[in-house]
Amino acid sequence: MQTSLTNKAVNVPGIAVTANRGEQEQLIERNVLTIVSKEGMRVLKGVTTEGVGEPFSAIPTRRIVDYAKYGVRSAANPYIGRLNNSRVRAALKATLDAFLTGMVQDEALTGYMLDVSATRAQEIAGQVSVVMTLQPTFSIDFIRVVMTLQ
Repeated sequence: MQTSLTNKAVNVPGIAVTANRGEQEQLIERNVLTIVSKEGMRVLKGVTTEGVGEPFSAIPTRRIVDYAKYGVRSAANPYIGRLNNSRVRAALKATLDAFLTGMVQDEALTGYMLDVSATRAQEIAGQVSVVMTLQPTFSIDFIRVVMTLQ
């Protein structure tokens, strides 16, 4: 999950286009995942089409944040349909804290902040707001994720 693809050997059948170093740099600047033949096929730089400098421009960052969102949704499932009060929200927060702490221990995150809350209107509607600020490994960016669970 948290492994950077850069300079790692990957199993691909072949490269459609070959490029020199200058062309490779231009491809990376245009957000093209570039694979080179160097003791096997290797990712030159793991980028997405988001754009250079954007929080989701690195594949490991995108994968870590997607995993955190999936884990929060999965961890929240046992709480769906239960009474939406401060006691249940505190239990949900403890469960989510345990999941995110596991991600820190697994070195997918270097840190996080978590808030689980509900306004009176959200309580009545059975909704809970989960706000996470994640700091993925391999990234200097803080990614803020806002989820509404119901």
